Amino acid sequence: MNYIFFLFLVFLNYVIFNLLGLNHILMPSLLIAGNEIIIVFLISIIIKHVDFKKKYVKINYDNIDTFIYYRELIKNYSISELGLIYNNRMDVYTLVSLELVSLIKKGNIHIEDNNIIIDNNKNLNYIENYLLNFFDFINLSDFKNNLINKMLNEKFFEKYRVNFNFFSVFIFAIIYLFSWYMTLQIETTFYRILAFISFLVMCIELLIIMFVEYNGIYVRTKKGHDIFLKLVGLKNYLSDFSNFNEKQLKEIYLWDDYILYSVILGQSTKIETEVLNLYWNIFKIVRMGNIKIKDINKIKNN
Repeated sequence: MNYIFFLFLVFLNYVIFNLLGLNHILMPSLLIAGNEIIIVFLISIIIKHVDFKKKYVKINYDNIDTFIYYRELIKNYSISELGLIYNNRMDVYTLVSLELVSLIKKGNIHIEDNNIIIDNNKNLNYIENYLLNFFDFINLSDFKNNLINKMLNEKFFEKYRVNFNFFSVFIFAIIYLFSWYMTLQIETTFYRILAFISFLVMCIELLIIMFVEYNGIYVRTKKGHDIFLKLVGLKNYLSDFSNFNEKQLKEIYLWDDYILYSVILGQSTKIETEVLNLYWNIFKIVRMGNIKIKDINKIKNN
């Protein structure tokens, strides 16, 4: 079907060029048709992703009242894991900042006189272990990739990709490049400008297709969805029984990790701002090299 549509586009372009009274119109007709059909591929892959996201949201919210209220802290998971389960597009700065606050609360990190003291005399989970081992240079992109890979390995998410016919794209790209080269042989300025613009557009289209396909869509598994519903129930509880936007980060010892949950659940922009400010303060101290480490060999993986 793709090839029939391609031939139709070639014929259509040939007729248009003929009506314009141009000469040597076969190669430009092929050139434009190759670009047009790859645009169709690009639009179709975007539509498929959008349609899937709509269905995914519907699937994930169809039983959203399973936990009208959920009051307990969700143990055995780091705050960044819970943040990613609730919203897999959550800003990585926020995720790292929340982990640092958690480490300070647990006593693994102390800030004294513009110095950071790291004390690893407590058991650490995977994320905490990663942060403390690379504390002098926290690569945010690497942190996010490690976190996502951990979530994929533990079956909280699975990666969805649209079934896409890359063989057809390859065939049409070869036809396109051939017609592009032959069009350049025609000694007409109009055709050369047309070929140049068409080539740039084609490159952009292929890059977008590869980017969309490589990244895919991370979707929650049943395991991840069960935790998501608990977080929804916890959000209902926090929003109905307490206004966390009036609270401060220093109240974490009173409200425990509910303070951190209020950030990942979007209940307190005020606390989120404080958390991010703390991150940048720590970042400045790290850049100055004012880090003291105690018992580094006691870091454990759980």
